[in-house]
Amino acid sequence: MREVSSLVVALVIAQTALGEPPADRGDRIRAALREDAASQAWWFWGWAAGFGTASAVQLGLAGGLGLDSRLAPSAALGGAGASLALIGLAIGPLRPRGDGLDDLDSLELSALEAQLRAQAKREAAATGWLPYVLAVSVATAAGVTLWLHHDQPLEAGIAFGVDLLVGGTQIWTAPTEALELWEQLHPGVDP
Repeated sequence: MREVSSLVVALVIAQTALGEPPADRGDRIRAALREDAASQAWWFWGWAAGFGTASAVQLGLAGGLGLDSRLAPSAALGGAGASLALIGLAIGPLRPRGDGLDDLDSLELSALEAQLRAQAKREAAATGWLPYVLAVSVATAAGVTLWLHHDQPLEAGIAFGVDLLVGGTQIWTAPTEALELWEQLHPGVDP
């Protein structure tokens, strides 16, 4: 009996040292990639609809108000900012993709790891420092333009704050399932 319990303890220690079995690891990666693709599509199309609507409404409002209106510059800059956000979303790393998600069941562990690493890399780029710098730049440009060019300091502060809030929220809500799993499976290793 002592030999059996020693063998069980040795197997538990060996499995802990070696990590999880390849089948379980592959299943975790498949599940994360599928969940990530679904989250990514909702995130992308939700923000695209929001930015597209904001751009159309604000640019339409700016055109309808005319150049003499005090609100026209704020609306025009708001529409331009939403348009820039829409362009950034369209060329950014987290566009919806359907590349090979149906084939995940047939992939070996090394190919799954490669897909996980690629998706984690995209998510790291979408939530890294560059998107924040771009969001702050757009917010600052809108605020400075309203304040210095149109002499509207209150509108400038509001535009700056709203642009920062929306830009930060977009980055903060980006899907990161693959990045989180990568960090669990490969602690301390960048994707």
